[in-house]
Amino acid sequence: MDKDLFDSIAGIGDIDWAELWQKQVHHTYKTQSQDYWDNWAKKVKPKTKHSGYIYVLLDKLNITEKDTVLDVGSGTGALTIPLAKKAGKVYAFDMSKAALDTVLERAEKEGITNIEPIQGDWIELDPHSLPHCDIAIASRSLPGGKDIKRSLRNLNEAASKSCHVTWRVRGADPLDREISEIIGIDIDYSPQHAILYNVIESMGIHPCVEPFTIEHEKEYDSLEDAYFQIVRSREVDSANAKKVFDLLDSRLIHRDGKLYHSKETTWVLFSWEKDPPKYNNPEITSV
Repeated sequence: MDKDLFDSIAGIGDIDWAELWQKQVHHTYKTQSQDYWDNWAKKVKPKTKHSGYIYVLLDKLNITEKDTVLDVGSGTGALTIPLAKKAGKVYAFDMSKAALDTVLERAEKEGITNIEPIQGDWIELDPHSLPHCDIAIASRSLPGGKDIKRSLRNLNEAASKSCHVTWRVRGADPLDREISEIIGIDIDYSPQHAILYNVIESMGIHPCVEPFTIEHEKEYDSLEDAYFQIVRSREVDSANAKKVFDLLDSRLIHRDGKLYHSKETTWVLFSWEKDPPKYNNPEITSV
């Protein structure tokens, strides 16, 4: 084997994957407060029509009425509501009270009675204080991502049967790139899922990895709604905000009083079983 290649492979073991995650994945985004997410929950209209993502994920999870499920970072219930139609019990965990209130309102409208909200800080909690859950899921969200190992450790400790995490494979969506260039944000399009995989492996957990691609059309009620959901927590001055609005107006599809963005997204599902737990790494068992 070539010596330089050998040295580069040998050096992989010295990488701090959690630190790399923080630098490359969370360089762009701020960790937001409860007030921010409460405001987000009040502004974002819950979807009644989901993209294929939810249904593909549910099919892969094989949830049954015997299962008790924890939905971490539940938001306004995009996954929680469909989960509740399959599981015996669903605990919706989120930092935002407004988001959890919306989950309960949606559940009541649909006659769903097996959802229980839990408000808290995912990083600060003791996972053993949570109700018993067979399955723990973090779908498209890892709360407290700057402390990725603690976030994953809590997920691992919260479940008795299995854990599941989904994360997007960074793509080159033209609209996202153009907006990033306008507001001066250098988004890292490196394979984030590969970093996350190595973080999980470094904790002594060996997940199954399953990618899936979804073609979907994102719906927005207005330009303001599109701006709020796409730009989110990024800081934008007034001049660049106007440029982003103009870009969205020209690039989004206008139809029947709403705006749409067609895109293709690839996700990776990381799953690991908890029965029987045979982790020797002390990082897994300590909180």
